[in-house]
Amino acid sequence: MPGILRKCCTCHLEKPIEDFWKDSTRNGLGGISRRCKQCSCSFSRKQYHAQPDKKSFNHTNHLRSRFGLKKEEYVRLLQAQNGVCCICGQRETAKSCGRIRNLCVDHDHKTGKVRGLLCDRCNIALGCVKDNILLLYRCIDYLRKF
Repeated sequence: MPGILRKCCTCHLEKPIEDFWKDSTRNGLGGISRRCKQCSCSFSRKQYHAQPDKKSFNHTNHLRSRFGLKKEEYVRLLQAQNGVCCICGQRETAKSCGRIRNLCVDHDHKTGKVRGLLCDRCNIALGCVKDNILLLYRCIDYLRKF
């Protein structure tokens, strides 16, 4: 939707629609957030630091609740991989609120067993093929044709 502008409710600037997060709870607003991405990140950061006793969601808690990993185990995996993705061998480049993201924890969806750490792109690629090895071979065959 290039060319469509929206006014941010915080900075009051008109910005391209791509500068706003998608928000399914905002159906009346076309599924787009009221704050631009920049103001949204700034607001979240201020809220987070304003309530130090309510910092319930952080990377350490996410690792423990989602994967049963302690922060030390994540750090060991990261060191064993030299801080790079298991698949492409590159450092993470994806950003969230202006910061480089942590490598994603890759796990077997059937067993829950952690396999390694992946960059955002490789993690998305595996998710798109749903860990289907046959489909990956077909992708390779397709790329070889061209």
